[in-house]
Amino acid sequence: MPQPDLARLAAEWECQRTLLAFYEAIDRARYADVAAFFTPDGEWLRRGSVVRGRAAIEKTYEGRSADVRARHIVTNILTRQKAPGIVSFSLCITFYTGTAATDVPTIPGPSMVLSSHGELALVGGRWLIHRKETVREFMVEPAT
Repeated sequence: MPQPDLARLAAEWECQRTLLAFYEAIDRARYADVAAFFTPDGEWLRRGSVVRGRAAIEKTYEGRSADVRARHIVTNILTRQKAPGIVSFSLCITFYTGTAATDVPTIPGPSMVLSSHGELALVGGRWLIHRKETVREFMVEPAT
């Protein structure tokens, strides 16, 4: 029976951890940390525009209301080492938002379902997002 490629599995595992930590930083409103999960020349295709570089990525969060609480539930994470130092990924996100003014917001359900895919690169011993695309798959109708 062939032995698993432990180096490949370790790289894919570390990339999954990077992606989960990235969404945790967004949910905790640590936007400088969000940008630091990208390579210096990283790009993020979101909302129909390409955002390039850490400063531009951090700027996308300027002016975000402190009254909003967000949670990204990340599932279906698939990672695959394409070459040494390059791992591709795809994942699904169920996104929830509520008002942070209360201890535990009451919400009707998720706001939307998204998918994301791209590549991570090994830079200075750390896996960072090099390219990421986020696509809105479903929008939830507002409660009436």
